[in-house]
Amino acid sequence: MSLPSTALASGVIVMVMNVEFSLVWPDALELGLPATLALSFAPSGCRNGYALELCQGLGVSKDMEQKWWNVLKNRYTESQRAYHTLSHLDEMFGFFEEHLKLISDAASVSLAIFFHDVIYDPKAGSPQNEIDSADVFDHFVQEALPGGSERGFRAMKVRRWIVQTAHHKCTEDDEMDCKLFMDFDMAVLGRPWPQYEAYSQQIRQEYSHVSEALYCAARGAFLTSTATDSRSKIFATDIFRNERERQAMENAAQEAEVLRAKLDRCSLIARIGASIALRLKALASANWSSWSKLTGVSAVGLLAGSAIVAAPVHVMLGVGLPVSAAAGYLAVQLGTSTYIRQPLPTAPEPESGLALIAGSFNPPHQGHLEMVRYLSARYQRVHAIIGVNPNKKYDVSPYERQELFRAMLKEIGLTNVDVIIVWSYIWKHAQQHGAKVMYRGLRSFRKDGASEKCLELQNISGQLLLGRVRPIPTAYIQADPRFSMVSSTLIRERLKRGESITELVPGGCSAVPSPDRALRENGTLRQLCSLEISTVVNNAAILVRLWRNECTRVYEDRFNEDADKAFLSEKQLHNIIKTQFQKSADVALQDPLVWGDFRDALDILVKSDTPYSAPRVYEDLGNWESIRPIFDGVLELYNGDNSPMNLVLFNDALAHLLRLHRIIRLTRGMALLIGVGGSGKQSLTRLATFAAGYKLFEITLSRGYGDDQLREDLKALYTATIKQPMSFLFTDAHVVEEGFLEYINNILTVGMVPALFPDDEKEPLVGAIRARARGEGVSETGMWAYACGVARCREGL
Repeated sequence: MSLPSTALASGVIVMVMNVEFSLVWPDALELGLPATLALSFAPSGCRNGYALELCQGLGVSKDMEQKWWNVLKNRYTESQRAYHTLSHLDEMFGFFEEHLKLISDAASVSLAIFFHDVIYDPKAGSPQNEIDSADVFDHFVQEALPGGSERGFRAMKVRRWIVQTAHHKCTEDDEMDCKLFMDFDMAVLGRPWPQYEAYSQQIRQEYSHVSEALYCAARGAFLTSTATDSRSKIFATDIFRNERERQAMENAAQEAEVLRAKLDRCSLIARIGASIALRLKALASANWSSWSKLTGVSAVGLLAGSAIVAAPVHVMLGVGLPVSAAAGYLAVQLGTSTYIRQPLPTAPEPESGLALIAGSFNPPHQGHLEMVRYLSARYQRVHAIIGVNPNKKYDVSPYERQELFRAMLKEIGLTNVDVIIVWSYIWKHAQQHGAKVMYRGLRSFRKDGASEKCLELQNISGQLLLGRVRPIPTAYIQADPRFSMVSSTLIRERLKRGESITELVPGGCSAVPSPDRALRENGTLRQLCSLEISTVVNNAAILVRLWRNECTRVYEDRFNEDADKAFLSEKQLHNIIKTQFQKSADVALQDPLVWGDFRDALDILVKSDTPYSAPRVYEDLGNWESIRPIFDGVLELYNGDNSPMNLVLFNDALAHLLRLHRIIRLTRGMALLIGVGGSGKQSLTRLATFAAGYKLFEITLSRGYGDDQLREDLKALYTATIKQPMSFLFTDAHVVEEGFLEYINNILTVGMVPALFPDDEKEPLVGAIRARARGEGVSETGMWAYACGVARCREGL
């Protein structure tokens, strides 16, 4: 049994499993504020507050908060909208609040609600609106959301949900959150008839550009199909089906009857025209789809070829000349593309404007970086585009590739290059940003020429036919011969075999060997854990030693395999320190690494009434023999006030104790402890908590213990955490019901269990924060105080 994949660090939650002993914990990521929960406490209509609170919970900066709220507000108040407005979001958030207990990832559902109709052009229709809305959401993710493994997971999920609203069909594999989101959006169909009729009139207003006959014929046919198809369900969840399915079917049938009557009142010519238009559309869609699948060419191409064969000579000349001219233009464009050979020329000074280089970068490597380095020197601005095929599954998500690529660029010092993910046509991005050239990398024309020219032809044709703009030229850069054999496939294969990739990527991005997480961690290898504890560093050797310690704590402690641990410590870190910090190597590589802030722990526990807040120094404490007397004294003090623990603190126990104490002292730390029964998981957790000056909280099982009892215990935990920091110990024996893990998941990801405190029970949290609010001159609204109280609990848990 384990936590769900989204259950990442947020509080000192220690789960104990009786299996093989190993200590592992994921990133302490800031994944979502209880602001997504504060949504349920805001008054109806305050979606501005909802959006801003949500952004704060996701770590979005103040500037980005305001910018993106303005984007949402401006979009949802456009003149062509009548139903798809901010009122529609109000209604969806009403259902969100009503069904909050059923939602696992409140932040993702909230994001989907805000962005699912951000682009709404009735003339463009579906699925184009949904795809464009997903692109705007993706822009928000890349521009505003801070990095981290959860960002990519959440972005991919929410994007899929937004695109899915084009048909609102869910499968058995879809998450419950996805199904609820779809039903929130479709709930209007199950309103009582007078409210539904008002909705249908708003939809007609949005489609005022469509003739009455065509609108009645098209929408009437759709509604008739919906009302008569008993096999297809409108809603995805049982709760909405039971409450609204029957009413929705009746509404569809009644509106279809109303539209049929309106269509009968239209003129005969209008009805015939509407019928022909619908038949042509259906025929065109069917032919385009089937012919394209069978032949690999478009129906337009087949029709053009048929017409030329069957046409008289004078017609062939009239059609053939323009076709010949177009073919000649394409041939010239394809034949005159610039090919920059090795060695790449040196630019005297950067050209103004933007250049673009595109690829899958799955993952990026030294060969890619050399081409980007050349463009960075030649142009003032460069966009490195990660192109994504929405219908393809990738081993490494585009967001992880983006973070990895950005880390590489930062390491080699390229500040004028931005890495951007593009889900649609790359030429659209180039046109929107005024790119001068679209570059592609080539190992050689013999290897890649044919496929690259086909891609160039698609880009040129797309810009001419779909964009109706002058094509941006494509240019090719020959790969550096040193990296001609390097490919993304080679990196993935080496990682799967556990082999080094040092010569394939920058040094700082090559040190994580474990295949399943190597790519995810590469981009953040140099980032030390965020220590909010004072430390003493008085020379370079101690600084390097501290860096080595943090790399060991952040990465080695997360590995399950001894080979991975040895690869990091004995090979990668050892080699980096030996080559990059030669003067400090002797001191930095001394073992063991014993860093902590507990040198004076015993004295603090004896003399201080608030040992958790007493000043401490995070420092190198020497060796196991120097810290054993400290913890022996702390253990003796603990046994004097609590049930005695008979522990022998041998070196391995001290090593685990060291790790646990560090996690507990870090803000929002968490650990998952795995080991055989009796190996000391709970005992060491209790001792580390006591040494840190924290209080331990643990639920007590009793006959009939269930959901209600757990919620009461969690209320007590949050109330206690307001007063002083707490450690929450949760073992596998406590998982009486599988639903308990959802509570743990919510605590870890957003810091609070949804709807845990009714309005009349929030006073302990609200009251504790009011003095702070007055001190900061902030309005003491209930929602603000509650959100701050929850945030304070997250910091102390």
